[in-house]
Amino acid sequence: MIGGLAGHGKTLILLSIVKALLAGKGTKLWNVFEVEESAARVLYLIPESTLAPFKHRLKLFGLYDYLRPEDGRLWVRTLDKGLAPCLSDTKILTAAKGSHVFLDTAIRFAAEGEENSASDNQRGLARDIFALLGAGARTVIAAHHAPKAFSEKSVMSLEAVLRGTGDIGATMCATFGVKQVDAAQNLLHVECVKARDFEPPGPFELMGRPFINGGGDLAIYKPPGQCGTLAEEQPARNTGGAPAESRQKRSRRVEMVREWLTANPNHTAEELCELFKKSGITVGESAVKNYRKEALRCGDE
Repeated sequence: MIGGLAGHGKTLILLSIVKALLAGKGTKLWNVFEVEESAARVLYLIPESTLAPFKHRLKLFGLYDYLRPEDGRLWVRTLDKGLAPCLSDTKILTAAKGSHVFLDTAIRFAAEGEENSASDNQRGLARDIFALLGAGARTVIAAHHAPKAFSEKSVMSLEAVLRGTGDIGATMCATFGVKQVDAAQNLLHVECVKARDFEPPGPFELMGRPFINGGGDLAIYKPPGQCGTLAEEQPARNTGGAPAESRQKRSRRVEMVREWLTANPNHTAEELCELFKKSGITVGESAVKNYRKEALRCGDE
């Protein structure tokens, strides 16, 4: 499951995965992750989009020709065919056999009722996903909306990236959170927040512009091992347009305060000022109090 806010690149990531599966074994997703098998068929269900805009995206990613009858490895169902089909429908289960099934977004296939209801999600969506796997689907990969509060978060977790409850996330073998950290470049920060029986990759970042238009795919910007956490990579908020150097300086000072508070949670603002002074940094007590608040807030998240 891929969890993120609306407009933060979930569908783009899914289409990248589709492209890699259809390209097949021997290729690499974003030139980083090995593709371990060639997909016999991909079934992409997207009841949140009509055909025209999704056709445009398929063409951007070089996927449109896979729809041709002579290939037939990509099957797509959009809103033009009606609202989300029931995943337990015989036709869907038959098509799922041997397929990699994509649900965009998952909540459109959930049981009727409140989308934030743990019982609805568990009885409906999770049950139907298991039915797809039971029918022979190779994988089920779904996008899911994050709660609006995630826009203010600087730490990724299962509960933070999946709207409603973490119960549906508990049924997943893997869950990744995605957040756009730069709109101009469509820079997407990705972290694994749940990994069952495998070693997850470290955080990484993907860039959309200009690579989707120029090369038909997202491109790796910072690979695992070279990318920090969301708190480290996300631009500081409420900086009033401060330059990057200023934001980085503030982040370093907040991190220093966090380390000092970890060693001694009872440090006063005056004591923290003295610690800064010993490090060769002169700051006022008011600034230190702000650093302390930010350090404690990040710790709580």
